[in-house]
Amino acid sequence: MTEQKSTTMRGLFPGYYRPTDEEFKELWEKCIFIFDANVLLNLYLYDRKTLDEFLKVLKVVNERLWIPHQVALEFQKNRITNIKKRNKEVEDLKNELNGVKNKIIVEFKKHPSIYSQVGIDDTNNQFELLLKSLHLLEEQLPKVKNYDTIREQIDKLFENKIGEFLTQDELDSIYEEGEERYAKKYPPGFMDKKEKEKEPPYEWNGLMFKGLYGDLIIWKEILKQAKQKNWKHIIWVTDDTKEDWWFKDKDDSDNIISPRRELIEETLKFDITRFYMYSSQQFLKFAKQNIPGITIEEESIKQVGDFIELAREKETIEKTTDKFARLSPKEVEALVLDWLLNLHINDGIVHSEHSSSMGIDFICSSASSSLDKQFIVGYEVKYLRGFRLSQIGMRNHLRQLGAYVQGQHLDKAYLLLVIESRSSKAVTLACMNYQNEVKNLDLTHKIGLIVGTILYVDDNPLSGSYFSELARIEPYSS
Repeated sequence: MTEQKSTTMRGLFPGYYRPTDEEFKELWEKCIFIFDANVLLNLYLYDRKTLDEFLKVLKVVNERLWIPHQVALEFQKNRITNIKKRNKEVEDLKNELNGVKNKIIVEFKKHPSIYSQVGIDDTNNQFELLLKSLHLLEEQLPKVKNYDTIREQIDKLFENKIGEFLTQDELDSIYEEGEERYAKKYPPGFMDKKEKEKEPPYEWNGLMFKGLYGDLIIWKEILKQAKQKNWKHIIWVTDDTKEDWWFKDKDDSDNIISPRRELIEETLKFDITRFYMYSSQQFLKFAKQNIPGITIEEESIKQVGDFIELAREKETIEKTTDKFARLSPKEVEALVLDWLLNLHINDGIVHSEHSSSMGIDFICSSASSSLDKQFIVGYEVKYLRGFRLSQIGMRNHLRQLGAYVQGQHLDKAYLLLVIESRSSKAVTLACMNYQNEVKNLDLTHKIGLIVGTILYVDDNPLSGSYFSELARIEPYSS
């Protein structure tokens, strides 16, 4: 049994208490600043001004910087990926602008009387100015084959401030302990289990690393170094927002309250007096308040926060897309059928799987106000592994559906698009394409549009998954 050393509430339950103002002041005056790999990699995403301000802060506290060996290794492993990602984002935006520009010009040319009056050349010039700005930005971005000035500055900042690599025996011991910790959901790192459990190990310098335990390796390095160097005050800066690092409001998962209490309490066992955590944005914000001589523009602090939020949204979309990609068209149709059964609870539903003559995925029949007639609605499901459906694709689907409506003598029908995410951009684009194309059909008064996605309650795509309607347009009538 562990001996009880305190009888005060704060002494017994330190992980539940936020440091006082005086304790925060002491922490910032004496601490070692330790950074996660994601913080260093995110430097490649900021504009030049924000990057310079961030590096300026690191230079001011240069004597108190340190990173674990695992952080340095993860930075080197993922650096090129981040450079490519930044360049691809700019290239994609250029293509997007070109596409919008060309579409606007094409649409205006369909209306000669308007085209001659709106100053299309001015519109074209505005787009060219935007594209020129993006081209200049693209030239300034780091390239895979070019000399990396950002890495050069990071190298200088952390020279002789990197932890020693662990032995294979130490790593194996962490893997063994990690299996027990993750089973109990003991932080940090257990949230990576679903995502990284099947990743193959990777080798460096004769050592075998398991990505699943990357966060735990970092944590163990921090505790080991603090013990050896007798560090009493530590600030850990990470842009990882998962719940195996942070304690969050159960009713609002975006609301981070504090570091996990288990982490705070574990540091006390290594004689660390004060441990606290910040995101990059919080680090800049409180550095401005607590480090003499530091000036940081609020716009730079805001941009860092915006990038963290954007990265979180992209990660959510990527995970949703990954689950979506594991569903077969038949599995998607099965989820749509569940939704239809709830929508037409008292109606008869026939699936094309059970009727080779239908030519349409689902037909629902219900009694109309006149008892001698059935009201028949058809649903044609299109499963899209992408965020967009082109106008040509929309046109072809609507034409095909129009033929079904005529052949099956339907009262009305819906083109039901299942898209990857709840992206408002994807929904808006689908609705716009529908409205543009349906006007050219003879059966516009009978064909509508439903856009939806598959939502998940856990990591298993079919366990608790369900179709959710995002938008609906009733058959167009002139």
